[in-house]
Amino acid sequence: MLEEIDELHRNIESHLKRINKQIERLGVDVLNLIKTEIYVHGLGNDLDSLNDQIKDVVVTYESNRDSKVLSEKEKLVENAFLIGSNDKWITTGNVMFNIKKLGEVLSGNTFTDIQGRNFFEIIYEANTLKSLFSGEAYDRSLLYIEKVMQVYFYGCSVMLGILKNSMLLTNFTAEDIEALSPLVHSHYYSCAVTDPVYIENEIASIAKGILIHQVIQV
Repeated sequence: MLEEIDELHRNIESHLKRINKQIERLGVDVLNLIKTEIYVHGLGNDLDSLNDQIKDVVVTYESNRDSKVLSEKEKLVENAFLIGSNDKWITTGNVMFNIKKLGEVLSGNTFTDIQGRNFFEIIYEANTLKSLFSGEAYDRSLLYIEKVMQVYFYGCSVMLGILKNSMLLTNFTAEDIEALSPLVHSHYYSCAVTDPVYIENEIASIAKGILIHQVIQV
């Protein structure tokens, strides 16, 4: 399972490199123009909030990793604590939940307006009004889609790293748990997953999402 997580990380890195090149090619000015339009439909604010949430998680994750106070096992607990136990992964506001919600938007399964248009149709039709040619509308739309994909893939990468920590927690012995500091000990019981199957299922769900969204290619 840990090898599968590493392979998914490599897959995500490949997509992020491609997306970064595409964004640089099409330009930030167009991105800001489209982003303003999407704010009207509500996704822009949600996307910015998720992006900030992921960044906060990464800052804490890296702080735990570099800590001179925490033991190696305590670092695993503190990182897993960032998403909590599996019952919290379906809670509104949890970063894991929000990333999966974004995945649903990208799949076209959610975020429809009163005309029944999905996320992609709204972006394309909004830019058709500003463009003389369909190719120009496509380029404008693709840029914003790629930016959203960038946040999604980055979020998936971060979650996979944390789930790897959660998986390692399932191997803790009674002695390992007893050796934790009082604070970390309390965090352990807030993030421990009793059955690794829950983690495996979550990893499989992320892998499925990555596979589905590979269809958006330059």
